[in-house]
Order: sequence, then C-alpha cells, then structure tokens
Amino acid sequence: MRRHASAMIATALFLSSCGTGSFSNPFVQSLGVTLTPSTLTLTPGTTARAGVTALISSTGEAATGLTIKAAEVPTGLTVSGSTGAVTVSAAPDVSPGVYSIPLTVTAPGASGTAQLAVTVPTPTTPGFTVTLDPDPVDVVQGTGMHVALRVTPDAGFTSPVLVTGVKGNLTTTIDPDGGGLTVQAAPTAVPGTYVLTVTTQGGTVTRTSSLTVTVTEATQ
Repeated sequence: MRRHASAMIATALFLSSCGTGSFSNPFVQSLGVTLTPSTLTLTPGTTARAGVTALISSTGEAATGLTIKAAEVPTGLTVSGSTGAVTVSAAPDVSPGVYSIPLTVTAPGASGTAQLAVTVPTPTTPGFTVTLDPDPVDVVQGTGMHVALRVTPDAGFTSPVLVTGVKGNLTTTIDPDGGGLTVQAAPTAVPGTYVLTVTTQGGTVTRTSSLTVTVTEATQ
C-alpha cells in the first residue's frame, strides 16, 4: 500500500514538472506582444490590419513563427491571424460600439496574449457647407446688394440646398429659387454694422450662417 501511494506521488511530481494536465508548463516561455496599432477604427463593410510582434521575455529576442488566434470574436466582426499580423473585417450590419478582442499569440516554446480594441463609429448623416458670396457686404443707405449661396456638399449628399429664412434688422428678400438673397438698406437705415442669420436647408439637414452687413451713410 505504501509503495502504491509513493508511486502515485512520484507520478504527480513528474507530471507537475513537465507541465502536464492542469499544471502550467515551466518550459513554455512568456511572450511580450505588441500590436501596431493597438486600436482599429472600422466603418461597416471595411477591413483593417494590425501588425503583431513579440519578444521572448526572458531574453528580449524577437519571436518567430507566430501563430495568432482570437479567443473571442464579437458579433459582426471577423478576425483572421497570420504570422506578423491580424486582420479584422466589419460586416455591413455591425453595430456601432467599442469592442475588445483577446488575442493568443504563440511561437515554438513560447506564448503570450494581447487585447486589440476595435471601434465602429456611429454613422453620420452627410451634409453640406455653405458660403455666402459676398460676405461681408457693404451697402449705402437706400441701396441693396445681392448675396449668392455657394454650397459644398459632403460625399453622398445629393439634396438641393435653399435659403429658407433670414433674421436681422435689415430688409431682405430671398430669391424665388432659394439660391440667394438680396439685402436692402432703407434710406433711413442707421449707419453701422449688422449681423444677419441666414438659414439654409437641404433634405433633413439645416445650417445657419452669419452674414455681416455694413451700412454707410449716403452722400448728399
């Protein structure tokens, strides 16, 4: 009985020293893993790549023959690893958010882990940029000046953009086609600087712009 018990203890000690079963293997060295970049930003339907390098912690030497695997892959993302890189693809219907992907990196006789962050931004609605021409405007009492609307649309924005309103202490008239406005200074307008607020709209997108108007006194 004693011989049997001694044999079992000897076997357990042998397995422990070899890293078999639930015991850690002391012969597997630790890797320090670096991801470049450590954070990827992907819009739906796109793919990005991060480089993977690893150093053997005990010697500082670069590890070769890396095998890279994702321990968990969030829904809507696809992860594939190759020697020296990990590639992440976002499905067209992936949900916006910040995801953390745990990576296991192994080399002959060594292993390590890393966390790759993936950001899927919330989609933005394309819009437009407005320029008023001219701005600023100089008018003399009793006269007026036409101001044209210049529109620079964002990629994917196709709606027509029109002037829909003007606020301020001068008389203004919006063009019938919405493509600009006329600023009018009455003969009795007080000389000085006025700031008008011009509202433009295209589809569901609204913009407001400031228009500076200087009124000068009419010469007799």
